[in-house]
Amino acid sequence: MPLNPHIVVVDDNPQEVDLLREAFAEADVPVGITGLATGAEAFRHLGLDGVRQITQRPDAILIDLHLPVIDGATVLAAIRRTPHLQDIPTFVISSSIRPQDRATVSADGWFAKPATFAGYAPLVELVLEKLAARRDDDR
Repeated sequence: MPLNPHIVVVDDNPQEVDLLREAFAEADVPVGITGLATGAEAFRHLGLDGVRQITQRPDAILIDLHLPVIDGATVLAAIRRTPHLQDIPTFVISSSIRPQDRATVSADGWFAKPATFAGYAPLVELVLEKLAARRDDDR
């Protein structure tokens, strides 16, 4: 796992981003989290809009499918089509995950938004495991 991994969280609910920050802090792993509220912000931040270059390549991306302006599925499809981003682990975290979403959207993990704070632990664990596996593969 990279030292101080950088994780991008794309969710229009700022409380969700705060809960994820707290959940990673509880895991006692220092991570930098950038919160983005819309798919359009994700396009700009990740350099998918063709206007600007990405300034910091994230180590993982957590994204809600139901976003204003540009939905999460569209953002994920653009990430998968972009050579320098397509290998970044992506995780869907959404209030409603339909079987057809799983069939059409490519992601490394799927999580329903937890009803309690403790419900974030499995998501954090999977993200950290994926980052650790990538570190081991890079050796």
